[in-house]
Amino acid sequence: MITLIRQELLGNLMTFRFAAFVFIMLLLVVAKPLCLLRITNNGWQVTTLQ
Repeated sequence: MITLIRQELLGNLMTFRFAAFVFIMLLLVVAKPLCLLRITNNGWQVTTLQ
């Protein structure tokens, strides 16, 4: 009985870790273009690609 509960907790922990990993990766992917757009809009970027 205890091992079953332990396996369940371990499975939940792994799925939570996986979900957190995917969430962080998505945040990074979304944050990069937003930061770049913000920098170009503020005029910090001196060299503009044409």
